[in-house]
Amino acid sequence: MPRVEGSPVAPAAEMVLLLAGTERRRSEAAARISALAAIISTSDVADEMDRHRSRLVLGTRARALGITSSSFDKDLAKFLGWAERRSMLFESLTRTLVGHLEDRGVPALPLKGSQLAASAHGNAAMRISGDIDLLIGREHIPTAMHLLREVGY
Repeated sequence: MPRVEGSPVAPAAEMVLLLAGTERRRSEAAARISALAAIISTSDVADEMDRHRSRLVLGTRARALGITSSSFDKDLAKFLGWAERRSMLFESLTRTLVGHLEDRGVPALPLKGSQLAASAHGNAAMRISGDIDLLIGREHIPTAMHLLREVGY
């Protein structure tokens, strides 16, 4: 959707920015969010959320405000189900890898991923991970690389 005259950003981008704000800022912007929802298709907003890889968090916020369509809500529910399954897989793989390293004397600390999502959003599935990040001391890196190769990484 093109920009509204006088607006520095396209309406869908503005909606995403407003939904990304803190709860207080979203509350303060409620009238603008409602006005944008009246002129933007939820598919445009969904596309913009996807561009920023934020549909789970921001889509959930939009749904809670009652500004989404039933098709958006169905797609969001499917996506959340997929993300929950993926999150469980990544959590399990992370625990397995950390255990494999620590059992062999290499301390490892998981970073970001599902733990960050659970802390920040209350649900590990809200942040889609594409990899597993582990913090390993410099002195342990050669051993960790060898051990991780042993298990296929």
